[in-house]
Amino acid sequence: MAQKPNGSEWAVFMYTYRETVGYQGRTIDFKSVNVAHMTGHDPRTVDKAYKALHDANIIESTRTKNRRPSQLQHE
Repeated sequence: MAQKPNGSEWAVFMYTYRETVGYQGRTIDFKSVNVAHMTGHDPRTVDKAYKALHDANIIESTRTKNRRPSQLQHE
């Protein structure tokens, strides 16, 4: 992600940052519909923005973070 983030990517990043850093690094339950409602973006746009930020390793998913190493090896 060498380019400047678009509006929806910035909204997803700021929502994730505020929810995790603002609350001592707790994990959040990221729901595209909630973020879309709060930011005014379409839920599909929020999903695409989340995927772009995740693929660029800017944000991290807790799905793989909380799995046991034996589960990760078989994917």
